[in-house]
Amino acid sequence: MLVIALLGSIGYIAYAILMVDDLAQIPMVTSGAAVLGLAFTAVSVGAAVRMVRAWQDGGQGRTLVFAVLGGITGVIALGCFAGALILALVWSG
Repeated sequence: MLVIALLGSIGYIAYAILMVDDLAQIPMVTSGAAVLGLAFTAVSVGAAVRMVRAWQDGGQGRTLVFAVLGGITGVIALGCFAGALILALVWSG
């Protein structure tokens, strides 16, 4: 399900950038970036849950992997939200 959201939003952003040449381009990229941020947020939360479960099971290696994965996807999600906010501010004038 998350893979569909990730690939769909990336495809939507690519379509908006490459194919759309009118005034709807900025709102389309903005909405695509927001959805991409939500998808990466869900991956980050899932990694945090898996990290806690791995820690409870005593797997330090898996705990570290899920912590790093969750951190990286969280930073990507924040970048997507920041990009969407900047594009929305540019669009509003």
